[in-house]
Amino acid sequence: MPIKKLISALLTIALNTLPLIASACGPWIPESFVTRNDDVFYAPPRIGFAAELRHVLPQSVPYPAVLNKQEEARNAETDLIDDLKAQGLNADVGLESYRNCRAILTNAKRFFDANQDSYRQLTVRSEAMSALKEMTIPASLPTEFQHYLRGARDYYLGDIENARKHWQRLLELPPDERKYRSTWAMFMLAKTGEGKSVSRQFQQVRELASEGFIDSIGLAAASYGLEARNYLDKSKYIDAINLYLMQWSSGYSNADRSLRTVAGRVFDRVISDEKLRTLAQNPNSRAVLTAYLLTQSDSKRTKQFRQRWLNALPASDAMTIQEAGRFALLEYQLNELESAQKWINYAAPDDALALWVQSKLLLRNGQIDEGRTLLLALTEKMESENPDWQRLDTKHAWAELALLMLKRENFPSAADYFANANKWEDLAYVLERVLTTDELISWIQNNKELKRQKNENLNDDTYQLTARRLMREAQFDVALQFFNEALRSKAEQYIESMKLASNTRLEAAQRAQHYWTAAQITRKYGLELFGSEIAPDFVFMDGQLDLRDIVVERKANQYAPEHQLNSPGWTELKRTKATRIRPQKRFHYRYRAAQLAELAAGLLPNNDENAARIYCIAGSWLKLRDPDAADRFYKQLVVRCPDTELGQAAAKVNWFPKVDLETLKPF
Repeated sequence: MPIKKLISALLTIALNTLPLIASACGPWIPESFVTRNDDVFYAPPRIGFAAELRHVLPQSVPYPAVLNKQEEARNAETDLIDDLKAQGLNADVGLESYRNCRAILTNAKRFFDANQDSYRQLTVRSEAMSALKEMTIPASLPTEFQHYLRGARDYYLGDIENARKHWQRLLELPPDERKYRSTWAMFMLAKTGEGKSVSRQFQQVRELASEGFIDSIGLAAASYGLEARNYLDKSKYIDAINLYLMQWSSGYSNADRSLRTVAGRVFDRVISDEKLRTLAQNPNSRAVLTAYLLTQSDSKRTKQFRQRWLNALPASDAMTIQEAGRFALLEYQLNELESAQKWINYAAPDDALALWVQSKLLLRNGQIDEGRTLLLALTEKMESENPDWQRLDTKHAWAELALLMLKRENFPSAADYFANANKWEDLAYVLERVLTTDELISWIQNNKELKRQKNENLNDDTYQLTARRLMREAQFDVALQFFNEALRSKAEQYIESMKLASNTRLEAAQRAQHYWTAAQITRKYGLELFGSEIAPDFVFMDGQLDLRDIVVERKANQYAPEHQLNSPGWTELKRTKATRIRPQKRFHYRYRAAQLAELAAGLLPNNDENAARIYCIAGSWLKLRDPDAADRFYKQLVVRCPDTELGQAAAKVNWFPKVDLETLKPF
């Protein structure tokens, strides 16, 4: 049949080309844990840079940050209102003029550092600068406000020297006349200053705040970061680190990025071993640099830095036992297993990181039961409120434990731990292909409060997966308990149609109609009623992608040398064979629908128009993806219905005729 072969060839070319096209812009799909090799157990634990440093943050700082721009504007106006009221002046008049000045300054600020390329931007900037030049400072404002505004005006006009003179005059006022803008003026003097005085002036901002001068917009907290940057530029890393930690504690959550920059600067500049030892002596810089190296990729350069850093550390008795787990991980990252064990021996008994590294050492040493037991204790403690445990990648630990439970053939526990790990594809593999039906129902009933990532409700996913599996296994009454309301009504329609179609007391034509109704429901709602969560239908991807088959991959890994731990046993393989999707083809429910359609047509006499329409429609469900499967329906169309219009048209073109399927409505 030339046409059929041509379609098949074109389809083969399209399917073979699609991955090449899609790889450039396709979605990122994480690799499932059940198909990974044993490195999933042996790879070093992953930690987060920020999470690893929270233990060294100052418990409290005297100067909280003000990060909300609206709050900052309100506070600035409150300062003026309080000052005017204290002097017995009309606050409304002064506030209005102050707002006008602030609006002009704010508009000019937008263009101060930004690149203005377009004509419109240049025009708007010119207008803003013109308004700034013409801005007059109201004489009705308190003197300190006038001085600060004049300085701000000159600053945005680019006259830094004159701006500094205005702020300096403000600070020369008697203390009781500069209560509200002293911190502002000192902050801007430090920001625009140069040389050794800059750090001292940032410190003076905080001193003024501590002396009672108003700091309503959090400039004391902001000074931590700017002073730290000044020290960083001078390669004074310890001072910079201490100040960035203070900034972080004050409320600047992005200060961890600055700390990462400091650490990167230290190692990028390849400083001397002597300077490294100095940094290693300081607890804060030691914590930051260690966290940085722990969270870097395993490049040759990073490994060299790790080794240099370990060599620079002071004697272990000069450090706290709380740090031992981190250095155990550093040694483990370098594959120095004996040294890692020495740090573990020195660590506190409840050091989460040390315990995790210990479990990996046990697994690498072939002590599977001991490693699994330790990992189980570790994961249970990870759910506690202890911040030392919460800093770890608990999801990965749960997934490791789930794999060990698969190896032990404790399949319900494996499902529990994959659920804790938020690894949906792995969980779906266990629920859909490994658990027996009774185990699955029991597991679902015992896990009613599952949550997916981003707090999405996992219950509906597990319930629908269960319902679809039960539908495939023809356990219809039980399946209905797990469908959501919308799908339950469709399932009920299908079940009722199948019951009537199977009723031999009905006329053949009636039964055919019911089989056809069931076929249509299966074709239209097959993904939702029968689709497999993983291969071959991939409901978890809405059926839109054809991904790897976990079952096939896992079976292929059974005897692979790199899969000694993460490989299936015979019981698991036997179960996956028993739960095999039939047929094991993409969009398998279309084949189900076509089979039901064939049963419907088979109950009708030869040369029946309804039978011809059913063969034509059912074949069209398969002909594009699987011409060989559709060929069965083509043959029945021309053999059983040769005198019908569709049968004659099919015989003429040696394939399904081109017709509008919407107009072919059997019965």
